[in-house]
Order: sequence, then structure tokens, then C-alpha cells
Amino acid sequence: MSVAFRSLQRGQLAALQLRCMAQAVKPISESKSPSAWGMTNDQCFQLEKLKQLTSVASSLTLNDEEGKIISAPIEEKHLQLREGLMLYISTVHYRVRLNKAFGIGGWALIPMGDAEIHGDAKNKLILREFGLFIRGHLVSQAVGEHRVFGPETQGRSLESARSSALKRCCKDLGMYRELHIAQVNSELKHKLSLKKPGQKKR
Repeated sequence: MSVAFRSLQRGQLAALQLRCMAQAVKPISESKSPSAWGMTNDQCFQLEKLKQLTSVASSLTLNDEEGKIISAPIEEKHLQLREGLMLYISTVHYRVRLNKAFGIGGWALIPMGDAEIHGDAKNKLILREFGLFIRGHLVSQAVGEHRVFGPETQGRSLESARSSALKRCCKDLGMYRELHIAQVNSELKHKLSLKKPGQKKR
């Protein structure tokens, strides 16, 4: 469930929307007594916020040039092999591709809720949900996370969580899809490993 709407019980949102449709009532935001719906003012606000977001979801159309840029084949020079196990592309290349396709300022990664920290003092994980907007249209949502190694690193960890969420949102657009196709992923790993014959095996 979305971090931004965590105060709504699972299924409650859908049930309320169906109840509105079945009874042909006014939007909840226009109701004079939200409590009559079994909702708090905060929950009504969250529902209205969700309605606004979903009203611009799945409504973006890309032209041919934008589509080609977003779905262009991966450039092997940007690939790294981390720990000999995982293919990695720096977030900067995702941002460069988004800027090339939509222009600087044509897209934005917006927080969809507060950051949350889980774990104990020695093993903390920071999480935050973000939405990717292109020309004002919501195209994807994802939660990013990163380890927190001390109070002084929380800012950097949050920035890393943001980068993690951006990559996951771009996955929905088909960007760098080769990373998520098992056979292609294995072939790319093999190519990179051959380019580093002196690398020690872990």
C-alpha cells in the first residue's frame, strides 16, 4: 500500500469509491460530514489527493522520437559489474536519458509520502515512495530504499533511496530493459567479465 495513503485500511479506499458510485453521491470532498462515511478529515484529504493523481495517470502519449530515446538499447560503456554479480548503471545515465527525451524540467520525481526508517541502531533502512511525473502526468510510482550507517549519513542515504526509486520508475517505461531480461542480463555479465581478465573472483 502507498506510504502516502497508509492511514486508509487495505481495501477501504476501493470500497468507499464503489459506495460513492453505487449511491451516486457527491465526491467525498464536497460532503459536509466526512464522519458519516466513517472517515476522518485526513483520510478524506488523502482520498481526494489520490483521485487527483490517478486523474492524470496513464494519459501521457510519447511521440516517436521520445519513445526511441527512452527505449534505446543499453550502452555497454555505461555498465558496471559490481561484486562480480550485479549489473549496475549509474543514476546519472537515467537522468541524462530523461532530459534528452523530455527536456530539462519536463519531468520530476516527487515524494509521495514521508521517509520512514526501519531497523535498530546498527542496521537501519530508510524508505520513501516517489512518483515519476512527465509533463504533469503520473507515469509510475516506486519505493526506494538504502542503508543508513549513522546519523550523519541520513541525508546521503535518502538521496540514494531517491535514486533507487527513480530507476524502478524508469523500469515501467522500458528504460534499460536489458537489465531485467534474464538471458540478456547473463550475456552482458559474461561480456563484462571477459573484459576484466585480471579481476579476482569473489
